[in-house]
Amino acid sequence: MKIAAIVLWGLLTCVPMMAGTRTVPIVDTSPAGTPIVNSGSVTLTESNSRGIESMSRRDDWTAKNVSQKSIVVLVETLNIRYSNGHTVQRIAEYDAFFHPQVVNPGSSIDLSYEPSDTHVADEKYSSLTQPSCEVEVRWVQFLDGTTLGDAKYAEHILESRRDIWSALSRLHKVFEQQGSDEFLKQLKEPNPSAMVDAYLEHLRNFQREHDTQGALGRLEEHLKMAETRSQLISAN
Repeated sequence: MKIAAIVLWGLLTCVPMMAGTRTVPIVDTSPAGTPIVNSGSVTLTESNSRGIESMSRRDDWTAKNVSQKSIVVLVETLNIRYSNGHTVQRIAEYDAFFHPQVVNPGSSIDLSYEPSDTHVADEKYSSLTQPSCEVEVRWVQFLDGTTLGDAKYAEHILESRRDIWSALSRLHKVFEQQGSDEFLKQLKEPNPSAMVDAYLEHLRNFQREHDTQGALGRLEEHLKMAETRSQLISAN
């Protein structure tokens, strides 16, 4: 009985977890010399009901600038593999083009993500494996205009910068020509671009928390910062 119990325990420790919650470390697979060091973990939750596997996750993720230059943009990919073999990818982005706060040498930013939407998969496609989480730096833009990595990962960021700048300029022109009431009316109008509208949403929130004049001041700060960093509008 003792021998059987030992054998059974050994088998159980070799089988990856199929249900429940498990925390796995984030492994940085970026090339040597990359200006970012990633650390943290991802908590994976899996359950099985009537042949359908449900999966969700929560990230605890920090990226530190270990270079000698300040970073304006950072794009990374986080590849997660559950114990049932199902994989998901999360793209983490940080862009401070319109903001004064950049990632200075030695500073860190929090890329953590609250519980994600639940993923489901048919059990018949399951393939038992050890869960894992790997991160890789894809593109970096420094404050001096230099870049590192493949710019294809930031194409939408660079494009949205122009669109956001245009939207901010238009709103500022509305204020100058038609006053604060029309400015507020236009600010509340949804923008056709999801990325631009998401950016404008923080101005709407600021206006609700403070007032219209405060939102205008914040908009003018963003426009001033964009003018200062206009050389960064493209990937060079």
